[in-house]
Amino acid sequence: METQSPPKQITEAQSSYLRRLAHQVTGDGDAYVTAINAKYARTLSAAEASAEINHLKSLQGGARPMVQTKAKNRNSTTAPAGRYAVTLEGQKGPMLVEITKPTSGPWSGYTFVKSVPYFVGGEAEPIMGTEALQVLNAVERNPRACSANYGQMTGRCGMCNRRLKDPGSVSLGIGPECVGRF
Repeated sequence: METQSPPKQITEAQSSYLRRLAHQVTGDGDAYVTAINAKYARTLSAAEASAEINHLKSLQGGARPMVQTKAKNRNSTTAPAGRYAVTLEGQKGPMLVEITKPTSGPWSGYTFVKSVPYFVGGEAEPIMGTEALQVLNAVERNPRACSANYGQMTGRCGMCNRRLKDPGSVSLGIGPECVGRF
């Protein structure tokens, strides 16, 4: 019985290139690599790193940062942190997203955008580059409606993600405590 050899681990040169490319595309290579390592729950293999590099190269054309530094973030987006359902140009249906804006710790001042899976057990994926900007712009145009759409689709509040129980809250898509935040 043959045993399979473990996958080849990412090389230092590959890791360095991935970090530099991620910095060019997302604005913060360290944050991107940290998110990818968290996604895989371990250090990347060489093949996984190659796939991530190819993904970043596909986003490279004209993309602006998904993760912005404090200085760039001050007035760059008015989209509040929360969960939203947005339909981007060319999409057939709405996309569930979450915007987070940490206020303390090393990520304070950054803006993160990720997909929210439609089904239990699905994996959230970071949204970067021009797609992240499109999401932020869609939410900025009408955050209340995008949040309400999320709540109506999922039965959970678009602000705090608690289950909506009251029929009025379900029809609004936002819980009674969070409705005043807008």
